[in-house]
Amino acid sequence: MALSSLVPLGVLMPVACLPAFSAEFPLAVSGGAATLVLLVDGLLISAVFAAVPAAVSRAEDVDVANGILNQRGSVGMLMGPPVFGLAVAAAGWGAVAAGTFVFGGLGTVLLLKGARTSATGTADGVSRSLDAPRGVHVREGSEPLRKAPDVSNPNHNRI
Repeated sequence: MALSSLVPLGVLMPVACLPAFSAEFPLAVSGGAATLVLLVDGLLISAVFAAVPAAVSRAEDVDVANGILNQRGSVGMLMGPPVFGLAVAAAGWGAVAAGTFVFGGLGTVLLLKGARTSATGTADGVSRSLDAPRGVHVREGSEPLRKAPDVSNPNHNRI
């Protein structure tokens, strides 16, 4: 899935937040919009985790990258609500929504620019591994990801 195909989801989420958090809409509309926000959020987070193997330089670093991603997400979950609450109390919902659009738009532009730079960069250091599946290329010194052994079989360690 191309990064640019996620942009409409990234735009839909803050737009759906407006009726989700507005008292001017009927409860059914607000509930539906809130459900849409959660659905889109789940899809975007899944896309970020799916992109991790392609974003690391060595297959051995996937676990570390996933850990860092989880930790940063946890900090966001911890700090986001109080920061947004303080911003709403100080400036109101309109200012917070405008700020979210500005920072979200800036983040989207930077993300797309970085993805384009990465996609158009040179393929230095990328080669075909002898044990990689056909058509899979890995960076020098890296190994392709392999399927984990089936640990559900109680006899898998027996000789």
